[in-house]
Amino acid sequence: MIRFKREYGERFARRVELGGVMAAFAVSAIGLSGCSFSMSLPSFIGDDETGTIKPRHSPLSDQLDLADWRFAEQALARTLTAVDSQPPFVWSNPDTGHGGLFQSVGLAFSRDGQKCRAFVAGVSVDAAKSILQGVGCLDNKGEVAIDGVKPWQGL
Repeated sequence: MIRFKREYGERFARRVELGGVMAAFAVSAIGLSGCSFSMSLPSFIGDDETGTIKPRHSPLSDQLDLADWRFAEQALARTLTAVDSQPPFVWSNPDTGHGGLFQSVGLAFSRDGQKCRAFVAGVSVDAAKSILQGVGCLDNKGEVAIDGVKPWQGL
């Protein structure tokens, strides 16, 4: 290196050294470009709800959110296990003001090892009220699944 400095000058030698360091950095960057890592963001980033991301809806109705469904699901589970002479099971979400009721229809039946039953549901969202019908099933863990929910057709 000393001989190089004497022959070409100190300024040129510094440029060559700096160029070598930059070349080594570029080679390292290219070599590492296939690797990736993730890091978590602070908790205050990403808490805002945006207009493009909509909360998931209840399986009972698009007008209800998942918080409403948690209340409704408990009432539906009681409806599916109730005896025939039980009055409707009422539910309400105090945070949203939404509510409704479930009434069993017909006899319970088994489907894929689950206890199932047809039901009629009244749903109240703000000033709108609707009546729905469907089939609800209760598995061994006590979780409710509903199928065929549509507006009530009547008798």
